[in-house]
Amino acid sequence: MDINTFIQYLGLLGVGGILGVLIKSLLDKKLKEKELLFQARVNAYRGISGRMLNLFNELDLNSLPEAVRVSKIHNLLSELYLVGSKDLVEDVSR
Repeated sequence: MDINTFIQYLGLLGVGGILGVLIKSLLDKKLKEKELLFQARVNAYRGISGRMLNLFNELDLNSLPEAVRVSKIHNLLSELYLVGSKDLVEDVSR
């Protein structure tokens, strides 16, 4: 093996290594973002389910004017609107 071939192989390994590191860091960043979003959704859904049950257990909810009732429900669901999946937000908004 002559020196030129050796230098070419060495260069290919260096470029491949750098590309591998870049690709890995991009994939890790996307995975971390997905994990953070999933965790935020879990926390929001967990909090909403209990508050929703308490809201509908209130006796005076039906006696409130519709605008106030809708406002209370939208206030309760605001976290869901922020971190919920697109399909869930569309279903809740109906």
